[in-house]
Amino acid sequence: YKQQFDKDMVDDVRDAVLRRLSVLEGLENLSDLILDEVLDTPATYADYYNVGAGVPFGLSHGLGQLSLTRPAAECKTRDNVLFVGAS
Repeated sequence: YKQQFDKDMVDDVRDAVLRRLSVLEGLENLSDLILDEVLDTPATYADYYNVGAGVPFGLSHGLGQLSLTRPAAECKTRDNVLFVGAS
């Protein structure tokens, strides 16, 4: 699965997503505003958790992982900062 997510493929997908978002008002220069990125692929999960094909969906989580108990997506100390991701 690592071979499916090589640097070229990841870069192509990233660029396509940023291009698609750049047509939205306020996101025209989104790529210039990115300060830090963390990239996880199914291969990352395969390495971290030893799961077949890197599929993390079978990992167990408790009640505390529900969206009701998670912190807000908006940063309390900085304007225009959102925390995004999936788990």
